[in-house]
Amino acid sequence: MTQYPLTLKFAMFTAAPKVTVTDAAGKELFTAAKSLLSQKEEFTFTAEGKTLYQVISQESRISEIPSNWDVLNGAGEHLATISDDFTGLDL
Repeated sequence: MTQYPLTLKFAMFTAAPKVTVTDAAGKELFTAAKSLLSQKEEFTFTAEGKTLYQVISQESRISEIPSNWDVLNGAGEHLATISDDFTGLDL
């Protein structure tokens, strides 16, 4: 059972942005990291060495055009799409 409050720890000296979330007992709940070697913006959420979710931009990093975001589960199956203006969630 998760004990509140949750603590977010940001890695200071890493190439890619990374945050670790722990509960009040110090148990690590999950880690979120941004992938730097992808042509698209990509965030991966992991716990106990397993991928929980991935959030991936539909546009390349090079374009400044706002894009929709795909949410995938650990098996790579599409769960939802977040609209580029954040007004809707398409399931």
